[in-house]
Amino acid sequence: MRRLFLYGADEPAGVRLALNVNEAERRWDQILIVDEGRGDGGSVLGVPIVGGLEALGQVERSSADVQCLLSGSPLERWRLRARLERYGLPFATLVHPSVDRTGARLEGDVVAHEHATLAPETIIASGSLVQTAAVVGHEARVGPGCVLGAGSVLNARVVLAQGVATGINSVVIPEQEIGAWATIGPGSVVMEPVPAGASVLGVPGRVVGVDPLPDPDPLRDAVEAPASATAPGLASPAAFAEASP
Repeated sequence: MRRLFLYGADEPAGVRLALNVNEAERRWDQILIVDEGRGDGGSVLGVPIVGGLEALGQVERSSADVQCLLSGSPLERWRLRARLERYGLPFATLVHPSVDRTGARLEGDVVAHEHATLAPETIIASGSLVQTAAVVGHEARVGPGCVLGAGSVLNARVVLAQGVATGINSVVIPEQEIGAWATIGPGSVVMEPVPAGASVLGVPGRVVGVDPLPDPDPLRDAVEAPASATAPGLASPAAFAEASP
């Protein structure tokens, strides 16, 4: 029996995505939810909640996959991913069956919801989340651990470094570079490069603040993961673009 463990009882859209993927592809015999905040008991869309992360410690590594459904802060999502990695389970790719992936390259696990657009010659790195109706334009590069909000648009050849968040219905015009852990506010239009750690709001988008980059210590499990893991460390937009063919 192969099982899929989903982290995030408060993410019903992600649970539904996993159910849709499994209905189309029959990859798992059972889907279960782990969540430290909800404990044992209850269910989401009929998928049982079986406990906190400690439940993963009893799972045979060769017979299960895991995925983080958190859709808010990229940093929170990345830190949780690092904790999940400790259990040695492979991360599952969840792409809605209706999403056309022809010519797009997914490097490691990616989550992409219904009506997302993954244009040809795009590259999306591991741990990234593409929400409903988000668009990744042709030759765009999405770094590890990014969260693309519903309806957000990355135009052609945009490059996102690690941990970037794009808000609902935001737009990045072609050929812009967005630095690590930057945040693009909802409805904003980015027309120039964005520095690492910056928050951008408005039309046209303006930098309204720059936060320090995350202390590497909370990310140590991700940064120091074994070579087989799909969790690269912090990366600049230029470095990610150069590393991608």
